[in-house]
Amino acid sequence: MGTMVRSDQPDVKPLARLRQNVSQAIRRFFSDPWEIEDDFLGRAADFLPRINIEEQTDRYVVEAELPGMEAKEIEITVYDGVLTIRGEKRRKTERQDTRLYRVESRYGAFRRSLALPADADLKRIHVENENGMFYITVPKNPDVSRLHISVRNKRDK
Repeated sequence: MGTMVRSDQPDVKPLARLRQNVSQAIRRFFSDPWEIEDDFLGRAADFLPRINIEEQTDRYVVEAELPGMEAKEIEITVYDGVLTIRGEKRRKTERQDTRLYRVESRYGAFRRSLALPADADLKRIHVENENGMFYITVPKNPDVSRLHISVRNKRDK
């Protein structure tokens, strides 16, 4: 005789999977907020360029890996202190006389956005492309200084 299952009990597996997906997304976000190769539900993104961010004494340099892409295929903007790199990596057209046996390359539209530091000089940003590596140089504004605010006890008035 088979095992009987009560029909009034909810199936907890979908809820357990949802909880696991949310937990993984939160863990990924707090460990490295820029690492977003998977979307919130854990699905792989079609194409997401890898970036490196380096701080030097007088500038920040963002390196974006966009192999096979040309400058005219990339849009780089700054709005409200956020640098955005967007474009679409397209698959080269297939030839009629060939068959694909394996495709591991990723293609698709992408967008990466990075909040720039307060000392970024937004008017002097420039970009260079070398063999699919895009180098975005963000000079620092030496006139930006930190404002230190003294704290006093409320009783000391």
